[in-house]
Amino acid sequence: MAGLDHAAAALRGLLGAAGFIRRDRARRALFVSDYPRRLDGAGITELERALALRGWRAAHEGGLALLDLDFSGYAAFFEGLATQREDRLPLGYAGLLRVYARHQNAFTPAMLETARAAVLAWDAGEHGALLDLAGAQLALALRRKEPPPGFIPRLLAAACDNRKESPAC
Repeated sequence: MAGLDHAAAALRGLLGAAGFIRRDRARRALFVSDYPRRLDGAGITELERALALRGWRAAHEGGLALLDLDFSGYAAFFEGLATQREDRLPLGYAGLLRVYARHQNAFTPAMLETARAAVLAWDAGEHGALLDLAGAQLALALRRKEPPPGFIPRLLAAACDNRKESPAC
């Protein structure tokens, strides 16, 4: 399993047969489910209480539940990421990691929207988008004289470049 596959499996375990779980293609949240269409009010309340205990929050839109991690859920997710060897990282990641290492990092609840965008880019293997976001967030933090987002180095270090090497001529 890679990316958000473990989180999806954990959500499936919580939901059981109450609805589907899939990544939110509109990127409003990490996942989307149809359990609000399948459960009654009491069932929804009970399920969302169980989700909240495991670091998930739910918002309802058009009969669907948008499922995203709360602050503690994101913090636990970032802590659980395994780092890759430098030679396995996508191009440009190692250098940016060295720049991030020179600064005190932080992760605050105000960073949740950026954290979701970064996780979604990381999960989709959008290396360029994650690199762009990481660079922009670093520049913004330094310009404001604030600590850069601490979750970005964890995502960069956990990314794996799966491109195939070109065949020898």
